[in-house]
Amino acid sequence: YLDNPPVVLQPPSDRRDGHVQLGNLRIPLDINLAALVPYRGPRGFFNYVSATDVIRGTADPNSLRDKAVLVGASAQGLLDLRTTPVQADLPGVEVHANLISGALEGRIPSKPITEFSATGIIILVLGLALAISLPL
Repeated sequence: YLDNPPVVLQPPSDRRDGHVQLGNLRIPLDINLAALVPYRGPRGFFNYVSATDVIRGTADPNSLRDKAVLVGASAQGLLDLRTTPVQADLPGVEVHANLISGALEGRIPSKPITEFSATGIIILVLGLALAISLPL
């Protein structure tokens, strides 16, 4: 879809945030080398085309032309449902679609590398304050 650009992985360090570079696309990564998924909403935002319709030739070819196509299961019994912030049983393929869509539109959220340190300091200060004040 992007003419197969080289993939460059820049792991996070003390001085800068990590990211994956795919040509002109930059996908920010957190300290665990994970990307935050920019969910658009509950299931149904992306078009679904049945694989059976494609194989039989009954699917509209224009619905797939010039599109990024992901193949995946969305049925309840196939065990590819994920619990997400927008829906309790979102198909795994739709999670991937949200991530790809966010990357192509440049709207992947990111946490700054300093967020991890700031969170640790806040937990430490609050923990010490509660440890001292609660016994009193």
